[in-house]
Amino acid sequence: VEIEYILKGYEESKLTGAKVIEAVKANDTTKVSTTVIKAVSEVLAITDLAKQYKAAEKLYNVTEEKLNTLTQKLWMHNASMYLNGNKTKIHSHDNKHWVPDVTTRVKTAKVFTCTLKDCEGLTCKFNGVDI
Repeated sequence: VEIEYILKGYEESKLTGAKVIEAVKANDTTKVSTTVIKAVSEVLAITDLAKQYKAAEKLYNVTEEKLNTLTQKLWMHNASMYLNGNKTKIHSHDNKHWVPDVTTRVKTAKVFTCTLKDCEGLTCKFNGVDI
């Protein structure tokens, strides 16, 4: 069973450190959040390289901790969706809010898009279960 949630426009493999810095310098909130822009801008504003490195390391550690917490919560969400669906379905409690993504080119999995307000762009790709 494979379950993967995707936010359109946010591909992890395409968001490199250099691209984050580029987006921060351009103040591009379509690529990174305002929180990221503020935090990275503060680090970039430090002129002493040793102090900048320490600030960047501190920001990295905080980010890493938050990402680990988020990853754990997302894993628990995937597991609970799988178990609530009796190991055959996911989102059995709200499947009316998920529609097949007719624009996908994925052939190896089922792809559904969430229709809830404020969840535009949230997609779920899965194998081995139904919705």
